[in-house]
Order: sequence, then structure tokens, then C-alpha cells
Amino acid sequence: MNRSKLFACIISNSDGEILSTFAEHFSAKIELIEGGILFDISGLENLIGDQNKIAGEIGNWLEAKDIAGNVGISKDADTAILFAKNIEGIT
Repeated sequence: MNRSKLFACIISNSDGEILSTFAEHFSAKIELIEGGILFDISGLENLIGDQNKIAGEIGNWLEAKDIAGNVGISKDADTAILFAKNIEGIT
């Protein structure tokens, strides 16, 4: 069975430890990157829905934790980072 990958990136001024703790709610595969965090959210589409619904859920969690940031989601990690860096965020 070939599973497709899905990645989320949050670009934020928040501390890396705060972002890591936040991302652990969505994934065990987390990587701190310059200015944010990248995490593998493969499989969440089966639990939450499409990429827009996942982005909304992540945005709701960010808002609830009072974390400002831009969210990018894509099937490619580099593209998720690019989206988060260049598209105004949800929060």
C-alpha cells in the first residue's frame, strides 16, 4: 500500500520548544527549522478531512494556545515551508 505524505509547517516567532510541544498534538515526526517547525501529518486527512480542514484545525489550536504563526500544508515538505513563509497565516 502506497501512502501519500502530507506535511505541515508553522512559521512563528514563538520559541522552538513551544512549537515542538504544539506539533506533538498532531505528529510524532517533528523537525525544527529556521523560524518554525515542520511536521509530518500523513494520515490526518483520514481523521480530520482535506488539507483545508487540517489547516483550520491547526489554526484553531494555534489560536487556543495564543501562538501567532503562518501555516502551510502540502504533500511536499519544501512546498509546505514555502507556503508558510510566503502566505499570510491563519492566526
